[in-house]
Amino acid sequence: MKKSPSITSKLPAAGALTALVLLWLAVSEGGIVPAFLLPSPVEVVQALVSDAPILWENALVTLAEAAWGLGIGILAALVIFLLIFMMPSCSNNEPNRNDYNVTVPESTYNRTKLDSGLPYDSNCIDDQLGWFENRTSAAKRLKVFYDKTGIQPYILFAKYNPKLTTDDEKQAWAREWYDDHIDNEDTLLFVYFAEQDVDNDVGYMTLVNGKHVSSIMDAQATEIFWTYLDEYWFSDRSTDDAIVATFDSTADRIMTKTTTRNDVHKWVIIAVIVIGVLAIGAVVAWMLIKRKREHEQYVERMVTTPLDEARDPILEKYDQADHNDQVGQEQKGQ
Repeated sequence: MKKSPSITSKLPAAGALTALVLLWLAVSEGGIVPAFLLPSPVEVVQALVSDAPILWENALVTLAEAAWGLGIGILAALVIFLLIFMMPSCSNNEPNRNDYNVTVPESTYNRTKLDSGLPYDSNCIDDQLGWFENRTSAAKRLKVFYDKTGIQPYILFAKYNPKLTTDDEKQAWAREWYDDHIDNEDTLLFVYFAEQDVDNDVGYMTLVNGKHVSSIMDAQATEIFWTYLDEYWFSDRSTDDAIVATFDSTADRIMTKTTTRNDVHKWVIIAVIVIGVLAIGAVVAWMLIKRKREHEQYVERMVTTPLDEARDPILEKYDQADHNDQVGQEQKGQ
C-alpha cells in the first residue's frame, strides 16, 4: 500500500523528537545529570500537573502584560494611521493648485541664496506699455524676491515689434537686451512682448537668467514661476499685483524644500517606531517594578515568618524527590 507523502515527510521529525526524549529520559534517570539541573520528562509532566494553578496564574499575568503592550502599540498605530489619511495635501504657504487646477510643482531641495554683493536696484521696471499703476511701489515690493533669493529682478514690458515674428527671435532679442542694458550676471529678466492688438491679445513672455542666477532659477524653479504667473495673470489682480505676487510666491517655494505626503509618511513611521519603543519600554518597566514588589513582599514574608512555620514549596519538592531517591536505593539494596 502506498503511504501518503504528508505522513512519510513527517516521520523523520517525529523519530528525531522521540529519540531526543528517550535520550533525555536516560540521562536524567541514570543520574548522569543531577535532577535539579535536568529533571526527567516524567517529573516535568508531574510538575505541570501539580503546579498547574501556579503556572496558570503566572501565565495570566504575562499574557495580560503582553496584551497591554500590544494594545498600546495598535492604538498608537491606528491613531497615526487616521491622521495620515485625514490630513490635507501638504505644501508650502501657497495652495497646491492654481485657478486652472494645475498642480504647482514641488521644490525638491533647498536652494542657497545668491550672494552677489550688489545692492538692490529699485529702478527695475521698464514699462513701455503703461500697464503698471505704480512702478515705484511695485519695484519696492519686488525687493522681497531679492531679499529671499539674492537675485535682482528686472521687468520689461516691450512694445509691439513687427520684426519679431517667432518665439526664437523674441528669446534672442531678450538675451541681447540683457547684454546691452544689464551690467551684471545676477539679474533675472522677465520680458513681456506686446502683440499688435495690445489690449486683447496676450503676448509672448520669457525669462533670461544671468550666469549666476541659473543655480537658483533652474528648470524646476522656472516651471514654478510660470505656474504661479498663469494663476495670477489671468486673475482679477492688477498688473502690479500679478507680477509682484508671482515673484513673491516663487521665492517662497523655491528657497525651501516642499513638504510632501511622502515626507509626512516618513516622519509618521519614525513616530510610530518611537512610540512603539516607548510603549514596550513602559510595559517592561512596569513588569520589572511589579516583580520587584512581589520579590520584596516574598522577602518580607520570609523574614517575618517564624522558621518553624516557614515553607518553601520548591525546597519541599526537591526534598521529597531526594527522599524518594533514597528510599528507592534502599529498596534496591535489600
